[in-house]
Amino acid sequence: MTSNIRELEDCPVIIYNSGGNFLIKAVVVEYDPNEMLLEVSEELPGIRQGERLLLLIIHSGGASEFSATARKVYNGRREMSIFSERQREGRAALRHELNSPAVIQNVIVDNVRMALQQPLQVTVENLSSTGALLKSVMRYFAIGNTLEIEVNIGGQDAMLYGKVVREQLNRDNTVSYGCKFVFS
Repeated sequence: MTSNIRELEDCPVIIYNSGGNFLIKAVVVEYDPNEMLLEVSEELPGIRQGERLLLLIIHSGGASEFSATARKVYNGRREMSIFSERQREGRAALRHELNSPAVIQNVIVDNVRMALQQPLQVTVENLSSTGALLKSVMRYFAIGNTLEIEVNIGGQDAMLYGKVVREQLNRDNTVSYGCKFVFS
C-alpha cells in the first residue's frame, strides 16, 4: 500500500467493474489494513461475490487505484477484499468524468501558502490516480503552482492538492489546467 494512505475511512470511492465501466460512487465505511478489507456505504446492484472490481479512492494525498474482489453484502453495505494497489506513472487506467464544482482558496508557490482574497470557483472535469483536470473561466494559475482544491465527490467533501503541470485553451475561451497530485 502507498505510504500516503493513513486513513481511508470516510473517503469517497468510485467503483468500476473489471472492464473499467463506472458502477457507483460510495464512501469507505470501514478499512482494515491488516486484513486488506474495505467496506463501502453502498450495496452494488448486480455484483456477485467474487467479482473483480477497480476502485478509485480519493484520500488526503490525492487518489489511488486499487483492484478488489467483491465479498459479502450485509446491512446494505458491500465488503471488498483489496488485493493490490495499481501503481501508475504518467497516465492512469481509470479516468472518472466528474464535472463537479470545486473551490480553490489557497495557492502554494515555492512552499509559501497564499490565501486568495475570494475563493475561486472552478470545475473538476475529471479525476484519476495521477491528478485532476480543472476548468476555469480565467487564466489565473501558472505552471508550477500548487492548488488546494476542495471538491464534493458523491456527497463527501475532499481536499486535494494538485501541482499545475499544463494549461490548455478550450474552444469556449475557458482554460483547463492539468494538475498532478502532490502530498499535503
